[in-house]
Order: sequence, then C-alpha cells, then structure tokens
Amino acid sequence: MIKPMTSGVASQLYQAQREFAPKELQKSETTDTQKNSRLQDIKESVKDGTYKVDIDKTAKAMLDYIA
Repeated sequence: MIKPMTSGVASQLYQAQREFAPKELQKSETTDTQKNSRLQDIKESVKDGTYKVDIDKTAKAMLDYIA
C-alpha cells in the first residue's frame, strides 16, 4: 500500500518546485534569446553574401551530434 505524503514532505516538494522552475525557465529564455540572436546574424550575413562556413567547426558539431 502506498502511504500518502505528509504535509511536511508535500510542502518541501512544492517549495523545491518553486525554487528550481524559475531558474530553469530563465536559463531556457536566455538560451533561446542567444539562439535567435545568432540566427538573425546568420540570416543577415547570408543576405549580404558575407556568410562563411567554418568547416572545422561544422564538422565537429556534426560528429558531436552523431556520437
């Protein structure tokens, strides 16, 4: 039989969720902002014709993705 959570444990769980969720959300928002900024830079470079592919960096990223 599963025992119900005591109010102390439930309270601790709720508090932990409140403490950690905003930090993860903030980190995600920062990462998304950085990705969108980088994407806009790439789009502008492609339009201008100044975008260069870094072959070593691209190859490493592909290998890291596969592994």
